[in-house]
Amino acid sequence: MRIRPETSWLTASGVGFALFPMLRPWGDKAMTQEGMVAAFGSSWWLVAHLLGAGGFVALSVALALRARVERRGRAAAWFAAVGTALVLPFFGAETFALHAIALLEPGSTPALAEGVRGGAAALGTFALGLLCLAVAGDLIAATRRRASGLRWAGIPLALGLVGYLPQFFLPAEGRIAHGVLMLVGAVVLALAWRREAPVNESTPARHVPAGV
Repeated sequence: MRIRPETSWLTASGVGFALFPMLRPWGDKAMTQEGMVAAFGSSWWLVAHLLGAGGFVALSVALALRARVERRGRAAAWFAAVGTALVLPFFGAETFALHAIALLEPGSTPALAEGVRGGAAALGTFALGLLCLAVAGDLIAATRRRASGLRWAGIPLALGLVGYLPQFFLPAEGRIAHGVLMLVGAVVLALAWRREAPVNESTPARHVPAGV
């Protein structure tokens, strides 16, 4: 069975989503200066957040590739792309600005971190991006329900995307569990895609290959 690029990108997105909370230092959640400096200044802070951002990018690429052969998935691809574009600036600030603050201004880290994280524009675009991703998740589930084969295969990933904003209010263990859900959802959907022959709905049925 030939491995399609969209399944590889989707699996990669799940890996990124899962490793982000697993590798992320959690010292900043203690809300102390020492904890924030230790977390933000760690190299693992950079690695984890880059993997998390990469998960959104890989998901958008996977859905865009899938939309080329499955017209019903185009709306999900568009919402995922817009959501990713809105989410990444906040991820970038979290990744690089907080890391630099911890290294250069350790005595002022809590106040400066609040400035980076608490701005209305930053939080607004981040929330709007996650809302778009939640819509993409719902569309993924809806598309799978109209597909052949594992019709429920889009539900775990959809639940993960819908729950991406609420999971920020969970403790570390809950956020790690959410990352695992994202990985499971991505793998299950990738396997469902892999089992299907890609069908371009604008192509007459006689041109569709019998199998792969």
